[in-house]
Amino acid sequence: MLLVLAVAAHLVVLYLPGEGLPAQGFEIPFLDKLIHVAVFAAPTLAAVVLGRSAWWSVPFLVHAPVSEWAQATFVRQRSGDLWDIVSDVVGVVLAVAVGRRLQRGLVAGREREYASRVPLAR
Repeated sequence: MLLVLAVAAHLVVLYLPGEGLPAQGFEIPFLDKLIHVAVFAAPTLAAVVLGRSAWWSVPFLVHAPVSEWAQATFVRQRSGDLWDIVSDVVGVVLAVAVGRRLQRGLVAGREREYASRVPLAR
């Protein structure tokens, strides 16, 4: 369910018409790039932490330039930007790195917990 919600939020944010975006707050430098990082990191992180292969990041990497083209072509008051694509890719790469680290920590924690409950064979 977490992955489905993350992908749904990802799509809504990317394809919301420009007039649906808040005007306040976007005067902060690079805020839009940070939003792009987060919007692509969230579903990728959800997929990796939930045990999916890092290959799940490939559709998000492909979607980065496709979404910018679609925004520029089909979405009212939106435009495409090369730096948005770079931000999207950064979000995916960071999410895979963090997700794998979290996943290793979760697995190691479960193994330690299991080992503490099972007496060692002597």
